[in-house]
Amino acid sequence: MGFIAMSFGSNTFLLLNHLMSVPDCRLIGIQHCPDGSFRYRGSNGQPSPAIDYYYDQKGTVIQQEMWRPMQPGDVHRHFDNARMQWPIFFHNAVMVQGGQSRVIVGIELSLAGHASLRQTMIQPDALSPLGGLTTTHLCLKWPGYPEYKKQIEIQDSRRQPIRMIKLVERIARFIDRWIDEMQRVPVDPRRANWRVGPGGITKDHLYVVGLVHVSAGTWQPILQLKGHIIY
Repeated sequence: MGFIAMSFGSNTFLLLNHLMSVPDCRLIGIQHCPDGSFRYRGSNGQPSPAIDYYYDQKGTVIQQEMWRPMQPGDVHRHFDNARMQWPIFFHNAVMVQGGQSRVIVGIELSLAGHASLRQTMIQPDALSPLGGLTTTHLCLKWPGYPEYKKQIEIQDSRRQPIRMIKLVERIARFIDRWIDEMQRVPVDPRRANWRVGPGGITKDHLYVVGLVHVSAGTWQPILQLKGHIIY
């Protein structure tokens, strides 16, 4: 199972069917590739961009409801008739036993803004493929807390898309701000293990795996805990 499927459950099929313009994405021959990605071959015979990556079990993936507009007309305009962008994934080289390095999917949010990240992140200066807009919204639907949505800038001072390393920094600031606000909000008692803030989950416990375009102008981050399994 992939990270997006772990995040959004059955809504993953709705999302991927729309992205690939097919009635059922399970019937088009999606392949699990050697790099851990899931891809399919288009009509031209070329492999698609990665539509997901195999869950690597380095920690629990945060399960979220997929954000949708509230009104049917908005769903039609911002999802049904909208052009969705491909999911974005972040890759980082980490040291493993024996002094070797390997590439993993996901970047520790605690590394965002540190000079060392540029040395290990794969393609840190690639342009963020966010659709060419000036701004977009990030949305988080963390278990036990109300929906949280904020606008972020996704172009630089030259009106070019921000670099991937800057996108990671934007996401980290978004999560920082969310935790700062939510630590004063009571968590749903049924989801107490997901409490955030001092004594609970903080940015230091999280990887950002990627971003998923869930509606025109709205992306949701795929987040994974660093080895903390929530039962």
